[in-house]
Amino acid sequence: MYLRKIKSHHLPIHELNIISHEGDIYIAEVRIHDHISVIRDEITDQPVIFHSVNSVKECFQGINIVCMNLVHYTPYDEMIGNDTECAGKMVIHSNVA
Repeated sequence: MYLRKIKSHHLPIHELNIISHEGDIYIAEVRIHDHISVIRDEITDQPVIFHSVNSVKECFQGINIVCMNLVHYTPYDEMIGNDTECAGKMVIHSNVA
């Protein structure tokens, strides 16, 4: 999904997940009703890469967001040779304000 589409149609976001990857790489995933989609660049159709939680918040400023989460997947299980499907996920819930 493209951010411009969300803004132009005034779509409310029921859940914004800011997914933390290595270092300062963040991907924004939105849930609108039952549809989940990663925010993509309109030219390359690749996921938009943000470099801070604040930069994600700035891009979504003015959009009605019901719930926002910071999601971090831990690579610990993979590093010690456990099944990667067991990898832990840490979710930090945040007020949108």
